[in-house]
Amino acid sequence: MNLSVSTNYTATLATEIEDVAGNTLAGAKVWSFSTGTSIDTTPPAVSSTSPSDGEQGAPQNIVVSATFSEDMDPFTITNSTFILSESSGAVAGQVSNNVTEKKAFFNPEDVLDASTSYSALITAGVRDISCNNLASEKSWFFTTAAQSIITFIAVGGAGSTGDKGSVWLSANGAPGNWTGYDLGEKHLYDIAYGNGRIVAVGVNGESWWSTSGAEGSWNDSTPGSLFLYGVLFGEGKFVSVGDDGQVWWSSDGTPESWTYAYTGGYQLFGIGYGEDRFIAADRYGKLWWSSDAVQDSWAACGVGGAYEI
Repeated sequence: MNLSVSTNYTATLATEIEDVAGNTLAGAKVWSFSTGTSIDTTPPAVSSTSPSDGEQGAPQNIVVSATFSEDMDPFTITNSTFILSESSGAVAGQVSNNVTEKKAFFNPEDVLDASTSYSALITAGVRDISCNNLASEKSWFFTTAAQSIITFIAVGGAGSTGDKGSVWLSANGAPGNWTGYDLGEKHLYDIAYGNGRIVAVGVNGESWWSTSGAEGSWNDSTPGSLFLYGVLFGEGKFVSVGDDGQVWWSSDGTPESWTYAYTGGYQLFGIGYGEDRFIAADRYGKLWWSSDAVQDSWAACGVGGAYEI
């Protein structure tokens, strides 16, 4: 049932609401709003897709996406309503949404096959925030390239919409061959690849991981709150360094996998790996080394006396 037009409403979340641990709300949450002068009955539409319909030579590690004409109900855009298929059946993957940009993503579980035709389908079961369903299902087709894995990824800060991280992708690193997008809410300082994962780190401990680097494929895995300036992959693990001598290490970059270690140093601006050991440098010129990067394994090894190596 629709709300009445031009009417003031008040909503309340009572203190009886509990979290999974049985804790109730500290206080009731109350807010008010007013409805407009008309009822929205316009069905949403898919305004664009990536890859586009009929596209040839799509990257094998692409994340399929659709952009809608209006704000959508993300709970209606799931693996049941956004489906990717090829001749042998449905492709396994995960559906996610960017509500702000009115986008939905299908992130394949594995890299797509080369030189293969795929069909994407969004069913009429998806709805906008006014409960209007898509007027009709949207389908489109594309074919992957013979070999088109993204091979270069760069990260930085101050994305296109302000103080955000930015990611840039390229198949060959040549000028004019880069495409970019925003990721997270803070600047990103470094990126590393290993164990089939890509990990990016930055301001306020931001950390993200992805299997392809494509837009919509990243997962938040922030381990702490202090700045992280460097990350690399060595000895079968990701190792990241940052403020207050902190070191974080993880086998795969996922949220629960990060483990804290402390070097005894100050701001650690960079980290390297070679000859079976990790070397981290702090802003006062001191170097720290470890054979495995775990807690209590770090030792000072000079240089000292300099400033910001």
